[in-house]
Amino acid sequence: AKRLVTSMSALKEYVGTKVDYKPGETWQVFYYDDTGDFGPAGTLYLKKAYTTNDTPLRLSSKTAESDPAVQMMRRMNPLWAGSSAHNPVDQNNEKACVWLCDTTVWNSKKNDTYSSYAIGSPSVEMYMKAFNVYKTGNKNATNLIYKLDDTSRKVGYLVGANNSYANSGYATGSNTIEPGPNNVFMTSGGYYWWLASPSSSNSTYVLRVYGHSALVNYINYGNTSGVCPVVPLDL
Repeated sequence: AKRLVTSMSALKEYVGTKVDYKPGETWQVFYYDDTGDFGPAGTLYLKKAYTTNDTPLRLSSKTAESDPAVQMMRRMNPLWAGSSAHNPVDQNNEKACVWLCDTTVWNSKKNDTYSSYAIGSPSVEMYMKAFNVYKTGNKNATNLIYKLDDTSRKVGYLVGANNSYANSGYATGSNTIEPGPNNVFMTSGGYYWWLASPSSSNSTYVLRVYGHSALVNYINYGNTSGVCPVVPLDL
């Protein structure tokens, strides 16, 4: 996969393709980072397929900007990281996303032969860029869109679709996402999985992929959703 996916056009062709990464698990091509949005440029990211709604998020105690878990949260959420309003990490949805991005929590999900770390789920930025490439070949297309709401200390993402922010930007609207190849973007039915990004709707809400209504929305971090660990192919 690493040899095949070295461009956005190749990502469009192969996104969702199952790859042999860890025996007994289903992993898929997810995102090719051509310009280094989430780490070193030229990195291919794999995502573990959804399995079950079994994970409430924990609140990380790691809130210092210098902590590697916070740094990874910043790395996966560059728009959020660029806002001075998020400092310090003190809202519960931020702490929950730091836990999702804490590589020490997710070490067991990686294959040491190929990857240097694993996180619990993709961020909304990586998810939407990957989806836009799948639809158009352009990661910055407007099929799915996001922006940051940092007003009144509400540091979180607003989400939209088809170049429009409906539902006050708290949800993309029904039927705005698709399963994609091998259900890489959505598991249909009453199933959902976390995204490692805080929602602007409430200081306890974290974004998620919601299969039942085919949208991206939010839920309290204490609810159970699935996780879809992400790893870079960098070794």
